[in-house]
Amino acid sequence: FEVLEVSLVEGRYFDESDSFNSLPVVIINERFSESLWPGQSALGKRIQINPETEGEWHTVVGVTTHIIHGNPLGNYDQNPTLYRSLNQSTPTNFSLAIKLNRPLSDTDAERLIADTVQGLDRELAVTAMRSLARVTEMSMQGMDLIAKFSIAFALGTFVLAIVGVYGNISRAVSQRTNEIGIRRALGSSNRKVLWVFLREGALYLLWGTVIGGVSAVLISGALAGYFNNILTFLPLIVPAVIATIAILVLLASYLPARKAIAIEPGDALHYE
Repeated sequence: FEVLEVSLVEGRYFDESDSFNSLPVVIINERFSESLWPGQSALGKRIQINPETEGEWHTVVGVTTHIIHGNPLGNYDQNPTLYRSLNQSTPTNFSLAIKLNRPLSDTDAERLIADTVQGLDRELAVTAMRSLARVTEMSMQGMDLIAKFSIAFALGTFVLAIVGVYGNISRAVSQRTNEIGIRRALGSSNRKVLWVFLREGALYLLWGTVIGGVSAVLISGALAGYFNNILTFLPLIVPAVIATIAILVLLASYLPARKAIAIEPGDALHYE
């Protein structure tokens, strides 16, 4: 508990009084306590382990804060946790968390731990020694892979969206070259003609921002339960995407209209 910085909410940690012959005890985390006894103190309550085989009853002597055991994907980070004393329930194998009092490389740390264990008992086998950073990296590999695929897919979609939006808007403006010629022939200034298309582009942008922005917030909120911190980046990503699309829409409206204005009104009337 001390090494992993699992703090005590109420009760006590295991101590030497928790022996094989004493009252069987357990420590549970806050999630477990709240799921079994909502709004109550769990201290002194009893839990039966393996009730299908009439397992032994254990008394709760402590409640700790919640930490994630295993992969943080999905609902694993919500799993309740129960701890048992090694003096009362000795497993055939277990993981040991060690905090070094001086910085060492992974290789030196593994050699030191192996030598120390061998000095205590040559019958003990020490396997799969890893740094906490490596353990965290391994537990996050699945999420990192999904994140990379998602980023690649999002970037590809964004590029296709940019090409599609620019192509559609610029083509729509170019097809109205005849209209531009008529407007100029009737006395409209170049500025007024440009303003017509920029205003329409701004209207498209407004509708796209409202629909796309609301959809992004709703979808991100739905995924927040599966991907931590996804909402943290939303205030950065959404304005960046909107700004990029805004520049794109304005350019797609302005450049073709400007090109059409450069054509003489008489030629623009016969433009195909």
